[in-house]
Amino acid sequence: MPIIFDQLEEIFVRWNKQLNVKKPIRGHAAKWVYDNMKSKVDDRFMKEVVSLLKSIDMNSNVTIEEKLKTDNTYGKLTMEKNVVFNPYRTRL
Repeated sequence: MPIIFDQLEEIFVRWNKQLNVKKPIRGHAAKWVYDNMKSKVDDRFMKEVVSLLKSIDMNSNVTIEEKLKTDNTYGKLTMEKNVVFNPYRTRL
């Protein structure tokens, strides 16, 4: 059962883009700056992930969607269930 969590995926994509800097080859100062930048980026994005996970209310923010999916190999219909997290959705 796949889990769909768009906001968490966005955070991971931004985190990967921030860390997509090549590691310096020479110079102690360049290595220190790189290590310091990497640790600050890790701390910032970990705080975002933790705050996003804390904001989830299991009663109102999580839904299970069901979709009929055709199986071309055997010609059957299969049921696909997805767990969808939406922490910003308001309670109805």
